[in-house]
Amino acid sequence: MTSCQSDLGFHRSTCADAHMPPGGAACTSLTNTYWRPVEISGRAVVVAAGQREPYVILEPDGNTMRGFTGCNQMQGRYEIQGDELHIRGVATTRMFCQETMEQERAFLHLIETVSHYKIAGEAMELHDSYGQLLGRFESRRVK
Repeated sequence: MTSCQSDLGFHRSTCADAHMPPGGAACTSLTNTYWRPVEISGRAVVVAAGQREPYVILEPDGNTMRGFTGCNQMQGRYEIQGDELHIRGVATTRMFCQETMEQERAFLHLIETVSHYKIAGEAMELHDSYGQLLGRFESRRVK
């Protein structure tokens, strides 16, 4: 049996296992999932030619966050309580990529100011403490 609960507003989906919940819609876990931003601060995420896409993964072992900004590696720690998500101690490498620096700054701002999350199927929204939408993400299967 699989169970999935989803509340309205800023509540997360919780899955007993990451398979199919009643009703057939996919239920994706916040942790151990490759989350690719598709929109940051109302702008579509663009992957520059020859660059890798940005992503974030929240790993439950030690509550660590790792990811890629589109130019630099990033890491940090996270805390989850109910529908709240806080990422702390974000550190990045210091490469300079002219084409992606503005998007990278916006992505890092999103990561550092996220307060709430909501998952629906394979999509996730991140919001700040005022309820403002910071970004939209989609899950990708890790190869």
